[in-house]
Amino acid sequence: MHQVEKPDWLKSLEDQSWQAELIASGLAIVGSVSLGGYLEALAESIIPLFNDRVLGMLENVFMYLFIAQLLLVMCFVGHLVLRIIWAAFLGLSSVYPNGINAEAESNYTPDFLKKLKEDFPSISSYTLVLDNYCSIIFSILCCIVLMLLGMAFWFCIFIALSELLSLIFSPEIATGIRYAFLVLFFLTVILLSLMSIGSFKERDFSKKYAYLWNESFSKFLYFIGYKTYSYLFWTITTNVKTKRLGLMGFLFGILAAHMMFIIRDPIISNFSSKSYARQNNIASLANRNNYEDQLDCYKILRPIIQSREIEDDYIKLFIPQMHRDAIHKAPLCGEYSKDKNLTRREQRQQRENFDVVCAQQYYQVFIDEEKYSQPDFQFIRHEHNNEKGYLAYLRIDSIPSGKHLLKIETAYKNQDNENTIRILPFYKVN
Repeated sequence: MHQVEKPDWLKSLEDQSWQAELIASGLAIVGSVSLGGYLEALAESIIPLFNDRVLGMLENVFMYLFIAQLLLVMCFVGHLVLRIIWAAFLGLSSVYPNGINAEAESNYTPDFLKKLKEDFPSISSYTLVLDNYCSIIFSILCCIVLMLLGMAFWFCIFIALSELLSLIFSPEIATGIRYAFLVLFFLTVILLSLMSIGSFKERDFSKKYAYLWNESFSKFLYFIGYKTYSYLFWTITTNVKTKRLGLMGFLFGILAAHMMFIIRDPIISNFSSKSYARQNNIASLANRNNYEDQLDCYKILRPIIQSREIEDDYIKLFIPQMHRDAIHKAPLCGEYSKDKNLTRREQRQQRENFDVVCAQQYYQVFIDEEKYSQPDFQFIRHEHNNEKGYLAYLRIDSIPSGKHLLKIETAYKNQDNENTIRILPFYKVN
């Protein structure tokens, strides 16, 4: 292919690429750190909207996103640190361009200084080596960002298609199709890897189809930034030694695997049906997000009362509406049937009335061990962040001051097919 001659301005930019790298790396660190908060808010917004099956898949997606975010922060910080070291060498070489002075008067013998100079001959050369390493690392990180974005996009597509399959086919057929797709995907990855190693790459089959399949697979995965990704990936892989790339990939994989074990974010655990069933099932699990005056979350995801210490003669109980409860409500409440003759406003009111009546059956409320008779639930949007849910005021003027437990039993089944219980401790103050 005809090589395009580089214009002078591009050569000048290449020589000064460290400036762009420092700015981009700093912005990437700030953006990656900020991304954590946005991911948490997004996760909290999504959890009330889906059933357990979809949330189980989304748990893996958000685990991947949180790991990717942490890895990017760590890697870009590492690049920035390396650039700072490079800047120190740059400054030092400008002051002492000859590097180590083998003729200096010092406590060391001339023979010692001579050998030292032989091992570390030029500070300028090493500064250039550091500069090259920084540029390569930055390019690899940009390539990784594109890879992570492409994979995240297809993760979401896979979840959407899985849900669509579940609506069209029986659970067994939908699960079979999902597994077949995953097997096909990983077989393709393995086949493409085999076609580029050892004796396999010399076979006629590999010579004929390796490029075509790699190109097609890359266009499929990174269809938006295919050309950008390809330039980065193939320039790096065809110039950096395979062993170095393999070592970097291995270390990156170890770091990612380690992240999977250290990430135990409460937001991630809320996706799991097992964790949801255990939520507040013992008094010690109550936290600040069970009390309205201490809320520290974007969305309310668990029952709340006004405070841990209650001076009022009532408990203000709010239970957020969760779509994952719907399948467990159906046996008690039946299916909602929309009256098409009503206006949209009347239909919305009808649905809210249905949900309130259902909540009366689905939630059984106890104060200590005594059942509270028919809490008067009403459907509201909470002022915290417009969360949909059920509000009830429970009279407690007849109970003595001191420690008490508010218990909410729901028909949501745990792994032992038992009703789940939420326990909120509070202290009544006279």
